[in-house]
Amino acid sequence: MGFGTFGSWLNVLFLLFMAVQRVDRRVLK
Repeated sequence: MGFGTFGSWLNVLFLLFMAVQRVDRRVLK
């Protein structure tokens, strides 16, 4: 594993986290 793949995984996890927050806000409303 290299830092490149690690960075890409962090980017994917960050995007998923943001998507989950948006969904949670819609569900709460």
